[in-house]
Amino acid sequence: MKKLLLTLAVLVLPTLSAKAQDFYGVATIVNRCPDVVVFDSQVGDNRRESWELAPGGSRHFYHPYASPNEHRSPPLIISFPTGHGVQRCQVKHGGSPTQGGPGDTYEFRLENGYLGLYSTGNGHVTNLN
Repeated sequence: MKKLLLTLAVLVLPTLSAKAQDFYGVATIVNRCPDVVVFDSQVGDNRRESWELAPGGSRHFYHPYASPNEHRSPPLIISFPTGHGVQRCQVKHGGSPTQGGPGDTYEFRLENGYLGLYSTGNGHVTNLN
């Protein structure tokens, strides 16, 4: 019986401790507009990428943390046309145990005829223009 319990402990205990690769910084962008939204993203020093989001569509951006208790992700810069120029803003990643969320969620919305990016919770949008 002791051997069985020891074997179970050896097999189960390592899976109970969280590893850095089990935790991510996640930001989700959702399109709440009636039309497709085209935007660019840049995570940290990586190259800029272009995306299209269909109405109701979403895109997850995630950063695997390098060590336990790390809570810093590289900056996520989002650029998009607003209707009177191009808006550049920085959003933050929220902690999540999976690459797909929940993290922090942001949404594209039309307000007064202009496209904007807004936080839907604890996230924060910083305008860079």
